[in-house]
Amino acid sequence: MSWGPLQPARIDFSDPRAPSAPGFGDRYLAPVKALAQAKQVYLTGNGLPGRWAGRQRFVVLETGFGLGHNFLATWAAWQADAQRCDQLWYLALDKHPPRREDLAQAHAHSPLPEQAAALQAAWPPLTPDMHLLRLDSGRVNLLLAWGDIAGVLPEWLAQVDAFCLDGFAPERNPAMWDPWRLRQLPRLAAPGATVATWNAAEPVRQGLRAAGFVLTEAPDASGRHAKTVGHFAPRFASPPPLGRAVAAAVRQAKFLAATMQFNGFGLLCAALLECFIFLLYRKTPLFAKLFWLIWTGGFVFLANVARIYISALLIDRMGMGSSVMIIQFAGLATLYLVLWALWYMLAGWPLRAKKMSF
Repeated sequence: MSWGPLQPARIDFSDPRAPSAPGFGDRYLAPVKALAQAKQVYLTGNGLPGRWAGRQRFVVLETGFGLGHNFLATWAAWQADAQRCDQLWYLALDKHPPRREDLAQAHAHSPLPEQAAALQAAWPPLTPDMHLLRLDSGRVNLLLAWGDIAGVLPEWLAQVDAFCLDGFAPERNPAMWDPWRLRQLPRLAAPGATVATWNAAEPVRQGLRAAGFVLTEAPDASGRHAKTVGHFAPRFASPPPLGRAVAAAVRQAKFLAATMQFNGFGLLCAALLECFIFLLYRKTPLFAKLFWLIWTGGFVFLANVARIYISALLIDRMGMGSSVMIIQFAGLATLYLVLWALWYMLAGWPLRAKKMSF
């Protein structure tokens, strides 16, 4: 996957407090101001950190990664939250990403030095494709796409919980705020998705409304400027993209296939055990052996059918997380213990009544 030649960002550090982008005739925010904006606009506007509390996974998408201040603020908020989600996915794109040395200079006086240093250490090569950075022991996943928004968004497939729309001013970077680009967001939006941006321009708002977002205008911390926040509430719910549905079906099929293999192993062990009983207790009447075989085999078969059905329900409701696997195998062990206890009480009684020795 490639989006053509890549030109790194040209950053002028003549004013170290507020570096500029000569190619756009605009300035980057200083680290302190950028982190304050990230908290006031993007975190608060998307209901974070409250919305990811107790969840297995939360997905954020940012248009215009820039120097990464919004990501660092989100990462720091995630680390500080005791109720944080298990996995944080942060998707971001940028047509002109900074070089590693420029990123280090921009974050030289960052209020978040540990996070900034980790980001610099993992900074990927500037090639026009996607780069996955696994941070914080793999619990924070930063997926960076170096390319133009017009080429990146149509190729992405995700279920985004929070959109952060950032970038230089619309008059200096109109492609980033094109209303037609904003219409790609519903395809990526998860149920209940939210959006937040510092941009309160009416064309941007119209594009978001056309995409199915219900918007509200909220003042920033200073009360002098407006920000745009909203939630995804389309009038007509469209079916998920084919690729997303197929991917979910493939995951379920693989999981159920693994379940069937595990169940097959259990049935094989049960069959071998019964063959061993046949050979060990040769004096036992054939009727008793057949009764044991049919009764035990029936219980094992019903146990596996029930467990496969419960597995499908768990996958449908909870996804493919580790919690499902734990419930699966804990349930398997419990189910087999219960069924063997029932076999002893129900099948063992008529055998003992007939004084059939084992």
